[in-house]
Amino acid sequence: EGVFFSTLEEANAPSIVEVTFVDKDEEVIEKQFVKKGQYAIPPVPPIYDGLAFCGWDHDIYNITENITIKATYTTGTNSYVGKKFAILGDSISTYPYPTADVNDVNQTWWMQSINQLGGRLFVNNSYSGSCVSTGGSSATTNDARLAQLKIGQEEPDVIIIYMGSNDCASAYIGVDSFQSSYKIMMEKIKRLCQNSEIIVCTLPTTTFYNKQDQASYNQVI
Repeated sequence: EGVFFSTLEEANAPSIVEVTFVDKDEEVIEKQFVKKGQYAIPPVPPIYDGLAFCGWDHDIYNITENITIKATYTTGTNSYVGKKFAILGDSISTYPYPTADVNDVNQTWWMQSINQLGGRLFVNNSYSGSCVSTGGSSATTNDARLAQLKIGQEEPDVIIIYMGSNDCASAYIGVDSFQSSYKIMMEKIKRLCQNSEIIVCTLPTTTFYNKQDQASYNQVI
């Protein structure tokens, strides 16, 4: 009772698998050995004139066997390959996600975005329940939190801001207060990370607030 036995074949099965990343011409970029069922860390994909990297042709998580993963491209440009991304957000951008429906970091929206762009995660500065406007982890009033967008003196190349859902759902934060706070937050971030590109995300549709409030807050963003 409580003791489980493996077959000889199971006991001797390799627990490490090989992941080979290749470019569009099947040339090897990098090989990695990962524990079975875990994820690989994709390398920076090659850059080609006139082509935009648009992701890998296979999931990089829950890898259970030796596999070759190929870089894919489309006509165009992608200026984010190799860049360092910082995320500023609330529970939507945390990991593990509170609902526990995401069991690998590469399933989160932000890692999917970074991997598809060929970027690198620099820092995830996300706090569950946090607002732009108020509270201890507010992105406006908590300068110590904003300072964590940097590592030492190193800045991210790109900052993605996905905040405001908790403000919109709050009975204590009005749209005017949100607008004032969002402006202050942006000004502080621009002073702190002067060379970073900033991308702001509008609010998702949810049952926590109505569509009219969502539209008003999105207009502020």
